[in-house]
Amino acid sequence: PEPESLVITGSWTWQGGSKTTGAEAVYGRKGVAGAAPGCRSGASRWVDASGRLVLFGGLADEPYEGLFYLNDLWRWDGSRWTWLGGSSAFGQPGVYGVKGVASASNVPGARAYAASWLDVTGNLWLFGGIGYDASGASGHLDDLWRWDGANWTWMGGTKNADQYGSYGAKGVDSAGNLPGGRFASATWTDAGGNVWLLGGQGYAESGPPGTLNDLWKWNGTAWAWMRGATVANDDGSFGTKGLATPTNLPCARLAAAAWMDDRGDAWVFGGARDQGIGRVELNDLWKWDGTNWTWMSGSSAPNAPGHHGTKGSPAGTNVPGARHGAVAWTSGAGSIRLLGGYGYDGGSTPGFLADAWLWDGANWTWEAGPPGVDVPGFYGTPGIPSTSSSPGGRVSAAAWLDADGALYIFGGAGLAASTSPGPLSDL
Repeated sequence: PEPESLVITGSWTWQGGSKTTGAEAVYGRKGVAGAAPGCRSGASRWVDASGRLVLFGGLADEPYEGLFYLNDLWRWDGSRWTWLGGSSAFGQPGVYGVKGVASASNVPGARAYAASWLDVTGNLWLFGGIGYDASGASGHLDDLWRWDGANWTWMGGTKNADQYGSYGAKGVDSAGNLPGGRFASATWTDAGGNVWLLGGQGYAESGPPGTLNDLWKWNGTAWAWMRGATVANDDGSFGTKGLATPTNLPCARLAAAAWMDDRGDAWVFGGARDQGIGRVELNDLWKWDGTNWTWMSGSSAPNAPGHHGTKGSPAGTNVPGARHGAVAWTSGAGSIRLLGGYGYDGGSTPGFLADAWLWDGANWTWEAGPPGVDVPGFYGTPGIPSTSSSPGGRVSAAAWLDADGALYIFGGAGLAASTSPGPLSDL
């Protein structure tokens, strides 16, 4: 069993935003605090060098209007939101400028489910997603952007949607290498500052788009293809649970949860994939040690139900149900935490999840949240922590971990204060 200090004992605090679904943004004036981002899922997020939460874009589902991609940039200072850049209008094309040259007029096109990370100097990076290119065409994107706190710079990739990948030689970084256009990839950053990107939905080396399992490393200058297939919808190879081998490979997937632990190992859980029966949910847990994959937990079959066991008690039989779009983070001593997503509860019922889990390196523990699906949130009073407060079940929320180890989540799609699901804007 893990030390008691690793069990969730804190409380949730509703910081702001609406406790109903479908709330629209309040933009105000750029650079002036007091605005509010509207409902969205699949937004990109960072914690900047000053510890403030930064949010970009996402997919808005406006009631009676439809689905729209966003490219607005926001910052939360601990008490108020500020609209920093981008447009208040939907569906904006990208303004790329000159590659490698920062400009106040540059801005990524509206998009959702883009990969995001922070570099060692505090710059914010954005890769791909699904949305709009320079011509206003929509599709899978492969462009790479950097935000320095004042301006965007187009750093790599193309201006056009739906581009194939250029893989090069396995393990060799090159200026000509580039992951194909894709969205909902899993990412993590290692101790050396290298960024790793796994799979997503999009284009491989050839053929139609599908779910991917290629693994890429970005060293700050160039991409290297490290492992995985150069075609979509690959089945992978599970091997033997707990045994690392060079032939092990996770199957293709999108919207998996991923993180780097404090021991230098990367972990990937679940996601969804395209299969013959349609899109299916996964609950397999993998470890990447920098050289090999190891299947550590969960099922090799799709749509596996969860087994919660006794709350707070680790057991070899415990396992989260198959899901995609969960929030994941590390919390010391090699431990991993997982929250929510869309998938299956213990009764094989699909829906929006709000259960919280701990992986201690050997076993799962159900720590908090309801074991079922589609449970609404309990909000309480804004700014006041309460053990009775909790977010409703949701998928593809933006999530941040601050310097004190507190988890913040914003929006997603799922349940607010009622049992009717929809797009969310609560923090």
